[in-house]
Amino acid sequence: WEFFVREFDYFYTKDLKRLQDFDPKRSVLIDNQIQNMIFQPQNGILSETSQVMQLGLKHLLHCSEKNLDPLSYTGPQTNSAGRPLQPEYNPLNHILGDLREMKDLEDVRPYLHDKYQIISKLKALSAQKLIPSPWSRHVLSYDDETLI
Repeated sequence: WEFFVREFDYFYTKDLKRLQDFDPKRSVLIDNQIQNMIFQPQNGILSETSQVMQLGLKHLLHCSEKNLDPLSYTGPQTNSAGRPLQPEYNPLNHILGDLREMKDLEDVRPYLHDKYQIISKLKALSAQKLIPSPWSRHVLSYDDETLI
């Protein structure tokens, strides 16, 4: 993952443009840290917990091992202790739902922009001076209507 991480004054964020096959219309960044979405805010899904990453990896590995489609398989998920999660407490469920909604879209950014409002959230954090200065300048350059 280090190849798409950028540093500003010892603060780190992710820049999907550094990925060789980055397609802004078809890429999604799932993260529990909103500052990691500064460079592509309209590609972001904000997760409340890093548990989604662990569950997502387990889900993808399970689907790969069993030759299952990860977007349609809804089998049991487990927490870090190996206990099944109730569907309403599983953070992966809403993200998989979003991925299902977007899978046939030509451009995922309008969907993500409308649902997650990452730009508005970053601007609010920047106005409260909760984002370091170099990032804050970048956030202030956002146009709410322009796909970045």
